[in-house]
Amino acid sequence: MGAYVLTNSSSIIEYLTNKAGEYIYSTFLSPHQAGVALATIDIIVDAHKKREALRDISQWLRNQIMNIVKVETQFNTPIVPLLVGNPESALKLQELCMNKGILVGAVRPPTVQADSSRIRISLNSELTEEKLTPFISVFKEWAKR
Repeated sequence: MGAYVLTNSSSIIEYLTNKAGEYIYSTFLSPHQAGVALATIDIIVDAHKKREALRDISQWLRNQIMNIVKVETQFNTPIVPLLVGNPESALKLQELCMNKGILVGAVRPPTVQADSSRIRISLNSELTEEKLTPFISVFKEWAKR
């Protein structure tokens, strides 16, 4: 709820200031909220390096697997769809990944067209080439089958 009082009467202003303070001053940020807002701004400003690292690792992963399966290399987004064909292939690759503790999504019809099933990899800025190497090994193992 909200209200607004527009007045130039000093007695009304005086009354509201002294008797309705909780309504007058209730919209300010608490010191904690202000601190969190400032910290969030600092995180956003300083996140340029993380965004850059995420773009780089996304492109690196695409380059590593582009000889194995069709992957869009013109994009450098952190979501990497790997086109594997039929739904069974997508589920098999997902299972292989899950067995190694790697979480990936299998996207199949009707979400995508027939024979365009894919594995969806969602990267984050904390991933490194070293951390992605096990996935590439699983992927190569799957591709040999």
